[in-house]
Amino acid sequence: MKRLFIDTNILLRYITGEPKEQADRAYQFISETTERRTQKLIIADSVIMETVFTLRSFYKLSPADIETRVTPFLDFSETVNPSKTFDWFEVFRIEQSKGVDFIDALHYLLMRQESIDTIVSFDTDFDKFKDISRQEP
Repeated sequence: MKRLFIDTNILLRYITGEPKEQADRAYQFISETTERRTQKLIIADSVIMETVFTLRSFYKLSPADIETRVTPFLDFSETVNPSKTFDWFEVFRIEQSKGVDFIDALHYLLMRQESIDTIVSFDTDFDKFKDISRQEP
């Protein structure tokens, strides 16, 4: 079964419904993927943290509302986190050499660590990595 790494922007579009066109695509992708069960959705713990932070700080949702909206993703996906031997220095090197956000560099290294070659994201910065592919929902 193919494993797909899910980026924060996919969860945020799905949860907030904004912007509508991307939210519709994210909703359709997640719905179809979970119904067909032909691909496994992988969500890093950092994606969950970034999603919760954004929902609290930008969207001003309550902790209870955030829990209601985020926990269903934990039921139908696999979560991953960096191992204790994770090379954080490499995250900084990739961030600077590729000109990407720190969190994107982290997610790229997590994908390599987990042998995942596809990320589902609207973020075109992932196109800078030649050994993974990015697909939009």
